[in-house]
Amino acid sequence: QVTRWRVSPGWYLLAPLIPILYGEADVLAYVVAGVPVELTDASPLSFLTNFLITLLVAGGIEEFGWRGFAQPRLQENHSAGLVAIGIGLVWVAWHLPFFMLFEYEVFELGGFHWYLLESVAFSVILAWLYNQTSGSLLIVMLCHGTHNLSGVIEPAAEPTGVTARLADVAPDIASVLTVVGLFVAFGHDRLTRSRLPPIVLGRPGGT
Repeated sequence: QVTRWRVSPGWYLLAPLIPILYGEADVLAYVVAGVPVELTDASPLSFLTNFLITLLVAGGIEEFGWRGFAQPRLQENHSAGLVAIGIGLVWVAWHLPFFMLFEYEVFELGGFHWYLLESVAFSVILAWLYNQTSGSLLIVMLCHGTHNLSGVIEPAAEPTGVTARLADVAPDIASVLTVVGLFVAFGHDRLTRSRLPPIVLGRPGGT
């Protein structure tokens, strides 16, 4: 499935762009609150390095299991939306030992419920990409590869109070709103309008 690269060129732009767009949702909170923003001083090489590490070593290769293996099999008997939400919940549990071991900030300020919402929402987005491209794991991995990248715009002054808190949760809210839009536009049953969900490889009729 990772070699299914013959998809519309637009997917190669959209897949990595989706997490970048909602990841920068905090910028809107800064602008509304009057906090000046500026481009980060991170070099393009550092972004590329982080992207490749996430794609090939870290989160990207998880997609062999989550979307490549689990999703098409579970979709045989359950709706795509329900499967995506279920995988998202398991995905959260999968990361908990890592967060606890390294005292990750997701446990600070009661932020875990926002992380939970964002993870499940991102699972739905990845499920939609997978189904809409007839099982192109490459497109899914490209999207996942940009998910953990740091933002390209940051506040020029340290935000405080409500502005800081709103900026923290803005990407999570944006990702949830994206999922609502996907469910409305494509339906929770298949998460695709024009194609059947990917069939299970190795089964009769599989390719």
